[in-house]
Amino acid sequence: MCMKTRVCAMSALTPAMMSTMSGEERSFWEKFCNMAQKEIESNKAEGKTEPFHPSMELKELFNEALVRYSGRDYCQFHQLLEKFAFVL
Repeated sequence: MCMKTRVCAMSALTPAMMSTMSGEERSFWEKFCNMAQKEIESNKAEGKTEPFHPSMELKELFNEALVRYSGRDYCQFHQLLEKFAFVL
């Protein structure tokens, strides 16, 4: 699963949801979510506060999620908007 999600009106990137995706899309979301989670943990370990500044690679994946994979449709995507200083 991507990240635990709180209750929201959008779809969650659960194992069941991801099993319906193409291998390419599933791989993308796994990479994106894993990278985001590692950056959150790293920033917290360094004592930084939210919103965190994402790495260039995470910014690129964020933009790809928006443009190519309908990121706005997923709860976890919106949760990351609260954690990182992404520019829409």
